[in-house]
Amino acid sequence: MTAIAMPSVWATVLAREGIDRIVCSPQQRAIDTAAPLVKALGLELEIIEGLAEVDHLTNLPYRSVETLRAELPHRWAEFVASPARFLGRDPVAYREGVIATFADLIGQARGKRVAVFSHGMTIKTVLNAVLGLVSESNRPFLIGHCS
Repeated sequence: MTAIAMPSVWATVLAREGIDRIVCSPQQRAIDTAAPLVKALGLELEIIEGLAEVDHLTNLPYRSVETLRAELPHRWAEFVASPARFLGRDPVAYREGVIATFADLIGQARGKRVAVFSHGMTIKTVLNAVLGLVSESNRPFLIGHCS
């Protein structure tokens, strides 16, 4: 799936945007998605722990939200209420870590264009913060895979 996630045509389009830096979650699915752009630009991929998805380093292996809902319908409401808590993470610590990571990225950018490869819950957390919303479940947003 990762080869489809960011085909070389998208890498070509993004390469025209003047990207100076490429940063990425430590999770393999994000690294694979960033690879065509890294190759197209000849830049080094910087791995940043704070860009990881909420499931990173938890006991549950990655499953899409759709798969999780199908496999554990009896726990779906629990997941929706707090994905971080469902996965055994502290939701406040996760949110604060994500926001601090993006604040650091913005502070370091100084006029540069940075391509960020991350994950749905991480991006939803940033969107909530930017829009001034506080929602552990990130309900206001539905983000499709590779959006």
